[in-house]
Amino acid sequence: MASNNDDNLDQNDSERDLYAILHISRDADTATIQQAYRRLTLLYHPDKHQDLRTKQLAMNLFIQIKNAYDILNDPEKRAIYDIIGMKGLKTEGWEIITRTKTSREILDEYERLIKEREEKRFNQITNPNSSVYATINLTDIFINDGLPKIEITEFNVEQNIDISLTNQDTTTINANVTIRNGRGIGTLTTSFRRIFSDLSWFRIDLIFGQRPYIGLYYFRRITQKLLVMQMFIQHFISNELK
Repeated sequence: MASNNDDNLDQNDSERDLYAILHISRDADTATIQQAYRRLTLLYHPDKHQDLRTKQLAMNLFIQIKNAYDILNDPEKRAIYDIIGMKGLKTEGWEIITRTKTSREILDEYERLIKEREEKRFNQITNPNSSVYATINLTDIFINDGLPKIEITEFNVEQNIDISLTNQDTTTINANVTIRNGRGIGTLTTSFRRIFSDLSWFRIDLIFGQRPYIGLYYFRRITQKLLVMQMFIQHFISNELK
């Protein structure tokens, strides 16, 4: 069905050189790419073959040729492929890429997309959330005819991160800082929870701050209306157990 020169098309490898698939050089112009595509699609069109095995082989080669052409005939996709390869084409979110862009510019864009993807993946895994609130004393506005004194009596910042280790195990890290009347208080909490079933779970907390302690918790549902919660808390003072 085909010459020996074209036998190397029969490879199931998504990372194959697209230029080799079309039998053209890497500096081929658009006309050369289109000519090669027309020649090879005529040669490997499945309808030209009757034998089932040969027909299936031709179908596989036809798909490879079509994919190679779709990429190399598109200036934007070709620019990405030439600099980064197939992995670059699998990355979503590209800005408009032209052949006039330098290799460094394309690589920088690729690195930006990879960084954004990793940050998105991290956020999905850790599910971070934060909150900020303040308590403001506005009493002076109503009792003073002059310039009122606005006072922030309390300011709080909290950050929470959940990390799913497995389907049953979760680690939580919580940081909380509160400033009240000019005095700051900080607390760091680390927790580990294991879910044994829909009816029970176990959790251990380690709290670091003004009053550090360790907490152990066990929950068990006995019936629909009967729940059991066991708890053990041990405080630490001056590095000694209380």
